[in-house]
Amino acid sequence: MTSVTQRPPTADRSATEREAGHPLPRLAAMATLREWVRRTTPVLMHEAVLAGESPAEVAAAARLTLAEAHLTWHAWATRRLAPPARVDGVSLHQYLRVHTAFADALNTAAANSPRIQDAPSV
Repeated sequence: MTSVTQRPPTADRSATEREAGHPLPRLAAMATLREWVRRTTPVLMHEAVLAGESPAEVAAAARLTLAEAHLTWHAWATRRLAPPARVDGVSLHQYLRVHTAFADALNTAAANSPRIQDAPSV
């Protein structure tokens, strides 16, 4: 009986085939990019708000709604809220500044949004 060693399907493809538009390398590149965006967006939003940018502009730049931007930032910031002795975390002062900016922007947006009127009674 002869044993045939099976190679994975990708081993049969040449590097030229993979580089010439094969979907797997593109998928891998997009997954890497998506992960990079997921990790860096909250950090950049945090820095932008601390630098004085409005949360609405920060959300628009990130192509998120204001609520999505706040939730994304909040999930990141709460994991990095640091005790005073730790230097690589988010200080309570920074956290409160950015959170307050987002909360004020969300309250302003809610106050300016059209409200659904009660249906007339019959």
